[in-house]
Amino acid sequence: PRVIKGGKVVIGVSGGEYAIRGFFAAFDVNTGKLAWKFYTVPGDPSKPFEQPELKDAAKTWSNDWWKIGGGAAVWNGFAYDADNDIVYVGTGQPGPWTEVSRGAGDNLFANCILAVKGATGKLVWYYQEVPADDWDFDSIADLMLTDLNIGGKTRKVIMHSPKDGFFYVIDRVTGELLSADPITKISWATGIDLKTGK
Repeated sequence: PRVIKGGKVVIGVSGGEYAIRGFFAAFDVNTGKLAWKFYTVPGDPSKPFEQPELKDAAKTWSNDWWKIGGGAAVWNGFAYDADNDIVYVGTGQPGPWTEVSRGAGDNLFANCILAVKGATGKLVWYYQEVPADDWDFDSIADLMLTDLNIGGKTRKVIMHSPKDGFFYVIDRVTGELLSADPITKISWATGIDLKTGK
């Protein structure tokens, strides 16, 4: 868990190997009262979506994903930028792991870095590192915040080295992908397009 401004503690849910629906939430440190909750995968599309972005995320899923949970657990990979009041989390793989069981689609917001406002839990940006993950390449590795000199300009960045074999550098305020270089031999992708992020 992470303690953030406003007296909140943020924690996620584990259980990506089971039929869970991923989320992370903020609670008042004194009372334990829920301040906000962010679901990492859409629920039953016949019911109202808890967050507006889940409507678009649902379009990246197929079959009856909500009956099998969807996965995208948030069990590690937290960081917090107090200057901008942004909470960053890495999400796990979609559930079940293989497309054969869950159907085709990119499966947002599984295998993502999510950035949300600490005060409200509202989405600021997201970046999906592994769409349609069939390899258990969850994005829950530790997230590193730093300032880097890039092209003569200081950029506030988030760096991530998840299981997919790429090392990502992303502008942590805007979500702009700055680099994604392989750090080992990679067989699941030929590279990352910096313009599209795919």
